[in-house]
Amino acid sequence: MRVDSRILLVLILALLPVVFVAESVPRASSRAATRANGLFNEPFRTDIPPPPSTGLRLTALPFPDNPDPTQCGIPVAWSGTDPAWISGIWQGELIAPVVDLYDSHLRRAVTGQLPHGSRVEIELSQANPVLDYYRVRSIGVEPIQQGWVPGPFVSFGEP
Repeated sequence: MRVDSRILLVLILALLPVVFVAESVPRASSRAATRANGLFNEPFRTDIPPPPSTGLRLTALPFPDNPDPTQCGIPVAWSGTDPAWISGIWQGELIAPVVDLYDSHLRRAVTGQLPHGSRVEIELSQANPVLDYYRVRSIGVEPIQQGWVPGPFVSFGEP
């Protein structure tokens, strides 16, 4: 089989930039390379310190929380345009006149609080096995409050 020298020249010239780019990329450390290859299974870390305290204390939730944080979903941008409110009502009873906002679905720290009936803008949602969370931002409350709220404390109808 005879190869036209012009085709061979075009192929070589086309591959040269790829070779130069590949050679100019620094080599990753062996640990980073191993992790990138999926061969390094580091267990879920629980020793990460919580964010700075606001002085607000964590309280127990009246409903089941997610037992395994490694099984929780990835937060996604909220695409809804319907209004939302903070609702402290659980099973037909006002149990939280003031609802805590958290640093994440892990609830390591309270980042703020909003009274029942506060209007909020939903920024992110996180679907989880047991309890979904929403990242909200207050509307009409100063200073602006922002944080993660368990799904049962978010209402899409005025409470």
